[in-house]
Amino acid sequence: MDLDSALSIVRQGQYDEWNVINDAYPIVAAYKPDLNLTISWGRARSDHFAEPWATKFADSHATSSYLEVYFASALVFRTFYVTVDGGRADLPVPSERDGILTVSREDDALIRAISTLQGPQRLEMYDEYFRRAGIRVMDNQHSH
Repeated sequence: MDLDSALSIVRQGQYDEWNVINDAYPIVAAYKPDLNLTISWGRARSDHFAEPWATKFADSHATSSYLEVYFASALVFRTFYVTVDGGRADLPVPSERDGILTVSREDDALIRAISTLQGPQRLEMYDEYFRRAGIRVMDNQHSH
């Protein structure tokens, strides 16, 4: 399996294809069809993330954490995301240009996937907070 194939599987975020262990941080999920592929998320990067788009919610506290993809126990990919409104939703980190916040389709899919793996309510919160943050998905943008 190459890196693009592994990331494609993660981005698809099919809940029933993952064994999620959600009783501690970081959260870990193993891909059932190939247990060599695992992801983890929730390991702290920063306890204070202070960009205006992330702190404009009722609870202005935002943090950043890592999303990591492993294959055969080797770290093959790492990015980070932001948890907003006191932990209510995880969002990809957008780029800003001329006051417009955008993320790549790939970054949206990665963070949407970990929200999916945490259950339907968490995915609903992702969609709501993505919209409320004013983030747009751009097809031609490079991922972080």
